[in-house]
Amino acid sequence: MAIYINGVDKTNAIVEVEDKTDNYSVASADFGKTLRMNAASEKTFTLPSVGASDNGARLTFVKLGAGKLNIATADSDIIADSAAGGTIYNSTAAETYATLAIEYVHGSVKWVVRGAHGTWTTT
Repeated sequence: MAIYINGVDKTNAIVEVEDKTDNYSVASADFGKTLRMNAASEKTFTLPSVGASDNGARLTFVKLGAGKLNIATADSDIIADSAAGGTIYNSTAAETYATLAIEYVHGSVKWVVRGAHGTWTTT
């Protein structure tokens, strides 16, 4: 099955990965990337404001350190079953390499979980 992004065949593309060690505000230019956080203390990825043109945007997050990793929504967006403007997080120190893959669904103004490894909790 072919995978197309903006009309370009990305079926065999290598996923772009960025490593972070501090809080990071995700930009729409990061859509399609894997963002890894390597930290011993609590850190947060903050999702951007999204709209109809971002429908289907995907992100993958990897927790490399023992610190709590938060994924925070913008505005009144929802992630999984969080409250509007809520978060999803992994605070289990032993779960280094925990992963979370999400996709934006415009009609519901919601980031849905496409896959996860580890213990993720919404607020």
